[in-house]
Amino acid sequence: MKAKSMRAGDLLLLGATVVLTGGLAADAAGKFADVARLWTAGGRLLVAGLAVGAAAWVTQLRGGRGGRTALAAALLLIGAARWLRGTAAVPPDPPLLAAESIGVLLASVAVRRRRRNAGKDAKRRESETPA
Repeated sequence: MKAKSMRAGDLLLLGATVVLTGGLAADAAGKFADVARLWTAGGRLLVAGLAVGAAAWVTQLRGGRGGRTALAAALLLIGAARWLRGTAAVPPDPPLLAAESIGVLLASVAVRRRRRNAGKDAKRRESETPA
């Protein structure tokens, strides 16, 4: 069985999902343990994840199929929650944590759809190449 190769856009998407997940985890841990350093780190990680996610979305516009809508929804939801929160030093409220959680879930869906469609694209390319 052939291993699926990952393109730059796929790696950006996966990286954005990992960074967003880390930001959510730090936010939640900081909020529930009442540790300001954790929620500050979480807020900053979310901004970094949004930047990487935006780069992943732009690279998917060029030719990738699948996951674009889920990624756009994730970035908009997390971005809105981050904007409503204000600075990173402000502790996140539970509704904002819920919005971040849904955004991370949507980013994970985008990764899954992108990987599924990458396999379909590879099969299509193989069938189109002359023998």
